[in-house]
Amino acid sequence: MDDRIPTSSSSSAARLRVAVLWRGDPAAPGTPVSYEARLAPIIAELDRAGFAAEGVVWFDEAAAELETRLAAMAGVLVWINPLAQGRDRARVDATLRTLAARGVWISTHPDVTALMGTKEVLFATRALGWGAPGTDLYTAAGQFDARFWPRLNDGPRVLKPLRGNDGQGVMKIARDGATLTVQHAHDDSVARLTPAEVTAQVHARLAQTPLIDQPFNPNAAAGMVRCYLAQDRVVGFAEQHPRQDGPHAFAMNSAKTMHNASVEAFADLRRAMETDWVPALQKVLGLARERLPALWDADFLYRPPHDVPAYGRFMLCEINVSCVSPFPPGAPEAVAEAVTQSLTTAVALTRC
Repeated sequence: MDDRIPTSSSSSAARLRVAVLWRGDPAAPGTPVSYEARLAPIIAELDRAGFAAEGVVWFDEAAAELETRLAAMAGVLVWINPLAQGRDRARVDATLRTLAARGVWISTHPDVTALMGTKEVLFATRALGWGAPGTDLYTAAGQFDARFWPRLNDGPRVLKPLRGNDGQGVMKIARDGATLTVQHAHDDSVARLTPAEVTAQVHARLAQTPLIDQPFNPNAAAGMVRCYLAQDRVVGFAEQHPRQDGPHAFAMNSAKTMHNASVEAFADLRRAMETDWVPALQKVLGLARERLPALWDADFLYRPPHDVPAYGRFMLCEINVSCVSPFPPGAPEAVAEAVTQSLTTAVALTRC
């Protein structure tokens, strides 16, 4: 592998190859998917930074062939959701691990995704300033039975599986007389169930995945702020609002209003992320800067006003590292800088 870090004036032959990887539609493998257009600015900026960047479409059925192609890359940037079209990331993650073992730089490595890109990060970092008091982790039915019901007496709770996207498996549970009201984040549907019915559903889920349990934020109607980062640097923000108003405000609308990193409205969040929360996250999870994703985001809800004096304005809702899209206009340039710095570090380590 060529160990030179390219500049914008590098010749084509000297350029390091970097792949931008997304999943194709297995039902229509010859049809472009939305990521081809969405990620074009990333590819263009990598090219301007001196890399030979190319889009690569992932299909589980072609894993062996794609592994051979990707092994020729200096780095691979991955945009593949945890769950989509009935498929998970098992095949692609196995390939990424093999590539990393052969010296290919991966963003985001599956080990890093497991640390910061699942809902378990809400439990692991609950003591940080962004944490929600009362966050718990259930790995077995007995834990849920013993700890959930007393907490529900104090107000609605939200259960989240460790992996998923688009609100899959996330549900809000509230008491309503002798029954329970259950609202699902993926479609905002509401059902009235008995405690026994909820228990049966949760036990079935716990047989497949641990669950995070958090108090419901009654200020969800105020919306959500998405903070985008290139490794440890904030590169922009987005605002989202609930799909429903009033008492059923829960899951957020997909529409986003983008802002650049210097927007004054979120200057406090930027300072907290760059000077406090991200360094603390790295310490808790044992992640060096170059292992942080080239592009990731942290979603924040506004805390209820009575909690602000003690905790500040924002409470972490989740972290996304697998498939961050769309993103602010300044993100592609920041991603290219992160790739350059990370590959420089990777090359230096191989020379030691």
